[in-house]
Amino acid sequence: MHTFCHMASKTYYESDLNEAWHHGWLKAIELSKARNHAKNNVGNTRRYALGFAIEMIDLGCMSPEAMDTAMFLQWKERVVEGRTRTGRPLGNASIKKRMEKAKLLFLGCKLPDQVEILDMHKVTPTKPELVFWTREELQAMTHHALRRFDADPESGQPSVAHILNVICPSRRSDTAAMRWSSIDFRAATIQFPAAKNGKRPGNIIDKEYIPILKRWKAITVAYAGGDEYVFPRSM
Repeated sequence: MHTFCHMASKTYYESDLNEAWHHGWLKAIELSKARNHAKNNVGNTRRYALGFAIEMIDLGCMSPEAMDTAMFLQWKERVVEGRTRTGRPLGNASIKKRMEKAKLLFLGCKLPDQVEILDMHKVTPTKPELVFWTREELQAMTHHALRRFDADPESGQPSVAHILNVICPSRRSDTAAMRWSSIDFRAATIQFPAAKNGKRPGNIIDKEYIPILKRWKAITVAYAGGDEYVFPRSM
């Protein structure tokens, strides 16, 4: 049974490795296990080190000790531009992961010169710029959600989900798992257990949203699980 690394529509097989890179790949996995890395981390080492080794072979670098600075920079240029087997350009975060696993390979093979090359060309992932909606944009989306619900209440899931997030912004998973027991119509409040941290965020429900939520509940109770969940799977 061959180990493989699936990327996009192409596949990197263990059998693509020559003897020298195969030895280095096994050393990377061995070192990852020796450092007591979590199972998924060892799996990442297996995949990313395999991809790196095969891409080096495709460049004509036939052994770990043959990789020099010029060869590494050529590899980096190719993965940035997507000129690899996957055909998919890599961002800094993905390149950083590959380099971390490649470093384990070179450490396992006791190749300090190659480790130094990677250390000299460390990649810092760039944080994406956060763009927030304006108050006017949010109000426009809410008005659209309300109009859409009035026009077709039976297909109101998107509108109700939007309203719930206006009332109390939550993760998508928490919104999808919302229960009617978390909504108190009499007190006009919402409070639910957040799955990720166990906290109970909540907020006051604006009076204009109460009739919408009540109408939606009247619809959901006709479906299995609708008396318990705001968004029953049976709908």
